[in-house]
Amino acid sequence: MKRAIASVAAALLLGTGAGFAGPASIANADSDYASRSGECSKGADYTMTVREKDHPDRLKTTFYINGKNSRGDRTWTIRIYRNGDLVSKWSQRSNSHNNVKFVKTIRGDDEDRVTIYVKSSYGETCKRTIVLDRKWNHHDRDRDRDHT
Repeated sequence: MKRAIASVAAALLLGTGAGFAGPASIANADSDYASRSGECSKGADYTMTVREKDHPDRLKTTFYINGKNSRGDRTWTIRIYRNGDLVSKWSQRSNSHNNVKFVKTIRGDDEDRVTIYVKSSYGETCKRTIVLDRKWNHHDRDRDRDHT
């Protein structure tokens, strides 16, 4: 009787595990993906994402700004730092609604601290740091202040 109960329990567990294989893989992807949102210095909304790529030692970064300023066609300059070192910098113009999206794949590992600092031609600034494999702590924030 005990064997029959154990067999039924094992079959249920295996069936449940197979049924949840999709969500479990999505949950595992959390260590390879992070997204954070917030407000810039003058009220524009932003969303920053960092995703570990399949190619070894690559991180895809995305920074989207939804500008509250109704005047579009503004220049935004982005700086991407990995562990405190500048790895990329370029400028891009916003659309007529002052929205802009930056996408860049950089060398990096999921343990690296990625900081993005963006500044507009009218003085608005946005800044965020993401680390995929460990919780971001206050020491990281203090080190990032050197770049503003």
